[in-house]
Amino acid sequence: MKVIIKIKDIYADNNFNKLVTKIPPEYSLTFSLLWNDFLNLDDIVSLTDNDFENIVRRHKPEVQKVMRDCYYAEGDDINQTLKDLIVRNFYDIVFTESDDSDEVTYEVKSST
Repeated sequence: MKVIIKIKDIYADNNFNKLVTKIPPEYSLTFSLLWNDFLNLDDIVSLTDNDFENIVRRHKPEVQKVMRDCYYAEGDDINQTLKDLIVRNFYDIVFTESDDSDEVTYEVKSST
């Protein structure tokens, strides 16, 4: 399924201090480390699994596990992927297009 999203106006400034208050503690490390690489939400939700894995490999094994648990929703305390959490908190859904895939992909609609 393809989901077209647009960032909510209140978060369009990509202010990390404002955004991180809406991220649950179990996701905050992964979110913060990805933020260091991208500095905006659009790039994080557009991240491919391959790009994510390239970023994860730069960290220590114990940090890699935490990051993968959050990103793929595999941890005991994790009930949704990091992307799904970010979309739910910071974006409006503009359009949904169904296809034969069970995988959800997000496409960011430009704010302009």
